[in-house]
Amino acid sequence: MTAPRALRVGVVFPSRLAAADRAQLRAVLQAIEREGLDHVVFYDHVVGADLAPDAAPRPRWPRPPYTRHDPFQDPLVLAAFAAACTERIELVTGVLVLPQRPVALVARQAADVSILSGGRLRLGVAAGFNDLEFAALGQCFHDRGARLDAQLDLLRALWRGEVVTADDRWHRWPPVALNPAPVAPPEVWVAGGSTAAMRRALTRGAGWFPAFRVSALRDPDAVAVVRGQLDDFAAVARGAGVEPTSIGIQARTTGVVHGGASALAEELARWTALGVSHVAAVVDPRDLEAPTLDAALERIAAVATAARAAGVQP
Repeated sequence: MTAPRALRVGVVFPSRLAAADRAQLRAVLQAIEREGLDHVVFYDHVVGADLAPDAAPRPRWPRPPYTRHDPFQDPLVLAAFAAACTERIELVTGVLVLPQRPVALVARQAADVSILSGGRLRLGVAAGFNDLEFAALGQCFHDRGARLDAQLDLLRALWRGEVVTADDRWHRWPPVALNPAPVAPPEVWVAGGSTAAMRRALTRGAGWFPAFRVSALRDPDAVAVVRGQLDDFAAVARGAGVEPTSIGIQARTTGVVHGGASALAEELARWTALGVSHVAAVVDPRDLEAPTLDAALERIAAVATAARAAGVQP
């Protein structure tokens, strides 16, 4: 996993800054495009838990990483808004928790975003980790991996415009079809750090969203951690009979938050050397004492500066 390939640089959408302000949403999206960056990644959380500080520990997530205090937009709705505000950048769900949702509805929504955006949607999906959210959406948490596999097959069949009949543990469909089907079906990328998730990405996806155990490549130790995970991925790929460099790999970094444009430029060169194909930079200014739109826009500009300095942005 060390062969260099062209690196595409984007931004993680700062939803916790701009969640309820349409003007800020538009300003951020248009800045990403204006700066020449490649893509924007939208996170997915439908609801946030409301846990009291003294709540009893829970067996899986004693304290969920996101609560009701963390705002998120639906990623497909936000991607549709972004399609109307921009002309070029790729719109990426990073990642949609597919087993929480009816797959036929997601197929319809994703097809429409693809049509409305001119084929710019990349659908990142995952099995999910937050059992509280599954409960709120009325879905079983414990069979989510197997359900995701079935959903991915149904998505592709619907997008091809086929008449689909489903008869499995989760779906009992009469013959149905999607009309209109997308002219350019979205690429599906699969997230997760488990062997099962890696295999799913290799055999059912066009790319992988790893759960890298570092926030940025700031030192040799972080590089070694990522290299080890990429080596694990390559081993799973060989076992599945797939060339690991044949699919994309999407990384995320907080480098511009901690070190600015110069530090990020050095980091992007490290990602390139590792063979990663896409990196999205976190620009949310919520770490600042006074988070503002201007701060987010400054960080977006810094990401573009870093990309140019690293020679990975036209």
